[in-house]
Amino acid sequence: MVSAAKTAFTQPEHSFCMVHVKDSVRQHLTAIGTATGLLENVVSRLFGCSGIAELADASEEDDRTAELMQFVRQQNVDAIDYVQRCVLPTIKNNNQIKW
Repeated sequence: MVSAAKTAFTQPEHSFCMVHVKDSVRQHLTAIGTATGLLENVVSRLFGCSGIAELADASEEDDRTAELMQFVRQQNVDAIDYVQRCVLPTIKNNNQIKW
């Protein structure tokens, strides 16, 4: 549906619902067997009150993203590709629209 909207409306920017993105992350991490504590830590780093999705400006985005990816790699979460390919670009898009 997002692709169809982009084709029909080329000028407007698309902002994703972070509730649905958060739910998708939870569902994906659960499906791959991520431990609950680890899952909650990743979700908090992405969507918590000091998470990447809640940043007030771009100055901290790279640092928070690097911290998240370091944590995910150190904990051997099997979602590295998913986070890099799907989740972070969506959050970054929303942040750029917000800022």
